Amino acid sequence: ARGPWGGGGSSWAQPQLRWARWDAAGRTLEVGVGPAVAPRGACLTIYVYVPESLQAPPLLFAGEGVGREVAEALDALSERAAGKRTPLSVLVDQAVAAIEAGMAGHPGWGEEGLTGGSFDDVALLPPGHLKAADALVCFAVAAVRSLRRVSLLDPFPPTLLDGLGGRDFDACSQCLLSLPRLDTPAPHLSTQQGFLLRWLLDLKGVLVGGVRDASAETEHACKGDFVIALNHGSEPTFDAAAREHGTVRAYHGSSLENFHCILRCGLKSFSGTKRMNTGDVYGEGVYLSSDLRLARSFAQRGKTWPRSALGTHVTCVACCTIALHPGIRRQKETARMGGGDGAPLNSIPHTYYVVPDPRFVRVDSLLVIPDGPTQGSQPAARRDAGEGAGGGAAAGTAPPPLEARPGAPGQGQGAPRQR
Repeated sequence: ARGPWGGGGSSWAQPQLRWARWDAAGRTLEVGVGPAVAPRGACLTIYVYVPESLQAPPLLFAGEGVGREVAEALDALSERAAGKRTPLSVLVDQAVAAIEAGMAGHPGWGEEGLTGGSFDDVALLPPGHLKAADALVCFAVAAVRSLRRVSLLDPFPPTLLDGLGGRDFDACSQCLLSLPRLDTPAPHLSTQQGFLLRWLLDLKGVLVGGVRDASAETEHACKGDFVIALNHGSEPTFDAAAREHGTVRAYHGSSLENFHCILRCGLKSFSGTKRMNTGDVYGEGVYLSSDLRLARSFAQRGKTWPRSALGTHVTCVACCTIALHPGIRRQKETARMGGGDGAPLNSIPHTYYVVPDPRFVRVDSLLVIPDGPTQGSQPAARRDAGEGAGGGAAAGTAPPPLEARPGAPGQGQGAPRQR
């Protein structure tokens, strides 16, 4: 989604494209429009029907709750588009502009209306969503603490831009670290805290589908580990490749500081750039592994925020589906991973998947591991639970010894180095 327009008033109070979701069965694009920090329920929804025939123009419809003035403007815009065969992207931009004009002066969309409203939409979440919200705050905290925060905290909270439109990292850090514990009944949120939390929970076209126990994803899960389910809706390029070539489950481990950006921008390949961390022996692309334990060895943990209910540290692994497009490379290997404390090495056969085009990999869920492995070795409780062969490396420490390093390096990392 594009950013808010300039002009008078605060940019975060200007209407903008909030989300877009494609319904392949109905050939309809659902578009949400509203200020960047407005509750999702306060946004307006429009629908664009895209006919199968390239000769037919797209049709624009107003969703429920759209006022008469805005609906009439959208009808007129649809009629003009039909005569000119307006491209879909241009039509959506024009629709957003029409809504901005029609909603000018709307009390719920102005600065006073936004700052005077309640934050029940983020303060009174169901328990599962509160847990996911806690993790999302942890991701943002890890990003803002990083030396690479300029690139990692992208996108940036619009209400924390300074007077010149620059990113105020200090204000962002202070606001994040001052958030109250989210699982308390009706936590008190200041206006800035409410705006920030609402923005963090808005993943544009991706919806948080709740939280489930991690045992559904892996037999190596321990008590307290959980999975955040993500609902992407239809993605035409991915769906077409999946139907034609099939799919496979794979995992991508990364430093905690990368997940704020991964959630919002998807996995990206940084092979051949200065952001690459571990080489690209098998070519350029996003690297994933068929074995979650190996992916986790690249998932460096990070500190949480002071009032997090997840403990002092968190580790995260992206659980992905790959559409097996012919351009994707596969490399079978057997890695040998140690359990620590003199335990024998375990042989783990797995497959590297190298995805040059990130459109063919989708992050379906996130495995969140509260209080991840300690510096140097895992706590005995976790080793006893069967995680000895899959223990990840703590931040700043070397991962467990492997004959072949796992193929799920962090965001932007390439294949394991040759040894």
